[in-house]
Amino acid sequence: MRRQPDPTPLRNDLFELRCKRVARMYKFLEAEDRPLTNAEDLTEAHAVVLLQRWRREKLSPATIRSQWSLLRVWAEAIGRPGMIKSLSVYWKEAPKASKAKDAAAPGGRHKDSRLLGALLKSRDRTHYWIERTCQVLRISVQQALFLAPATALDGPDPTVVAKVTRAMARDAEACKELLEGLTHFLSECDRPTLNWPDSSAGHALRKHENHLAYVRRKLRLDEDISDLVLA
Repeated sequence: MRRQPDPTPLRNDLFELRCKRVARMYKFLEAEDRPLTNAEDLTEAHAVVLLQRWRREKLSPATIRSQWSLLRVWAEAIGRPGMIKSLSVYWKEAPKASKAKDAAAPGGRHKDSRLLGALLKSRDRTHYWIERTCQVLRISVQQALFLAPATALDGPDPTVVAKVTRAMARDAEACKELLEGLTHFLSECDRPTLNWPDSSAGHALRKHENHLAYVRRKLRLDEDISDLVLA
């Protein structure tokens, strides 16, 4: 019987970062006169002390939520699952976490300026132009992959033509700028559409989504490093 591959391990940089964040929590407890000689002696009371410190230092709610989530995961790792409850139990007036936008909604994820900025710096800017095209024209990734700028308003797909027409009515200048930039980029790449040469629609879609996932992880890592500096 063929052995199934092991689950993808946590990246070393992320693992080391989380270890440093946990170690810092224990240093905070020591500074609060609640030192622990054994890491596994952590209790719910210690978690509350950490929360009080974070709030006293006026860390942002997003940072506190991130720290609290890691603390709960750590409690489970040392054999105490469920010991630390959700943040709202201890901080009833905590601002609610903002809900992620529906990726299928017009604009959706494509309005993430940080993500777009990171994609623009990627070695392959195809990913940037896919997201930018989706953002301005409000079309799907698959539609963006096969959009030919020269026939955007009279192409073979009536659904795409209708969406581009509506986009032009909303903001003709933004559409013009997009199509000109897209035309120049495709000319540099010597291909008619954003789809990579010899890539099927399914493969191109997976390639793009995998790259987005990588960039998002990197952005989250950068945020974690920023949290460590501020904490």
